[in-house]
Amino acid sequence: MGYNSSTGLIYSPVSIYDVQRCFGLSSPDLATLILNANVNMWAARKPIYSTKVQQLTDADWAGTTRSLTGYKTGGGIKKWASVWADYINGIDSNGSVASQVWSYDRPVLDGSCAFRLTDFSGYYHLVGRVFNIHTPLFGNVNNIIIPSASGQDGANIGFVFGFTNPTPDGGIAASQLFGDCLSYYPTVILTCGSGSYQYAKSADNPVSAYAGSTGTITIDTADFASAIASDMNVSNPYSRYPLRTNDKWTACMVLLSRKLTGGSGYDHKVNSTDTIVRLEYESGIDRRTLPIKQSKYNNIEWMKMTVTISKVSGYTRRYKIDSIVVTAKMLTTTSVAFVINAQLSTPQGTVNVVGVSSGQSITVNNYSSVTFSDTVGEVTKTLGISETTYDVEATTPGNQLVNGTLTFHNTKGDFSGQFSFDVSSGNSSYTISDIDLL
Repeated sequence: MGYNSSTGLIYSPVSIYDVQRCFGLSSPDLATLILNANVNMWAARKPIYSTKVQQLTDADWAGTTRSLTGYKTGGGIKKWASVWADYINGIDSNGSVASQVWSYDRPVLDGSCAFRLTDFSGYYHLVGRVFNIHTPLFGNVNNIIIPSASGQDGANIGFVFGFTNPTPDGGIAASQLFGDCLSYYPTVILTCGSGSYQYAKSADNPVSAYAGSTGTITIDTADFASAIASDMNVSNPYSRYPLRTNDKWTACMVLLSRKLTGGSGYDHKVNSTDTIVRLEYESGIDRRTLPIKQSKYNNIEWMKMTVTISKVSGYTRRYKIDSIVVTAKMLTTTSVAFVINAQLSTPQGTVNVVGVSSGQSITVNNYSSVTFSDTVGEVTKTLGISETTYDVEATTPGNQLVNGTLTFHNTKGDFSGQFSFDVSSGNSSYTISDIDLL
């Protein structure tokens, strides 16, 4: 029997005196020694809750003989385990789920739990944790970059997890840490809006396959955005919550009782009967909240436009577009070129674009173009357009309007903004400034 103070190992056959020396305690009482607060929960062998009086077996250490509602207990560590409804209970508006930090499944004085000196046989007081979610969860990513429209490319985000290799002496082997859920799949669940939207994707193999190694779950954000857009089942989903720039999502790594491929249909959704095991071995380590950033904002932080119209001399309500001035906040010197399409209308009357089209409501493709390049910061351009006039014939209040929508098209995404002038007062000119292009 003995205790090695340099390694922190209590080796077999274990004695009360060995345990006393390990923890610096004088009490010879077994319960006092077992219940002391300094027991290292990361040690593979340590006192754990069990009603069994005899020395524990590998199955006992793996948690397969322990039934505790709401938890998996492999390795003597309590890991929250339940279904979707419980997982999202207490979730916030950004999709961040309630904290469920792992805890030591320590013995308790409840009249049923047995106290065994043999639990200390092979106890390593100085050993550390063997399972890691490599942090921060997204690496150095500050946004979830998604396409700005269906069919565009997204970005790959990798979520890395793994076990110390080799398992250190006295450390909890994967086969015991997750002994009661070895067939479960490491999975990333993205949630927002109090769980009303979700996207989940699993690793290729169950957690048992990654013992002594590292695994990665890779999510293509184009697949993620496409699946959510399909779930939304609305027109223009990329212009709506929760796929807009700055809409926040939370990614959380868990173990899931079923493999999800992250595909369309229901293969990116956790079922109500699936079991989820939380992996929060330290507070907040299993999840991170980040805002969406559509790809069109990679090079441009924002765009605004100012539109000015003026009355044409000799007409009661004929107005022409004098100027359209666009400002972009450039983040890089990368050239960004736009083709601009226009939808122009008036409730009663005619819109005319010289050499292009006329009508009460018209669509003009290639109305103009503009390129921003070579400068970081705010860049202002005046658009070149064909002469555009509005003959406003309405006489009733609220209908004497000059309307337009400009869409700035780029392969990485579109920016769009609207203007509407009420010209009922007959002013010689009107200006609307700083129209957000979104």
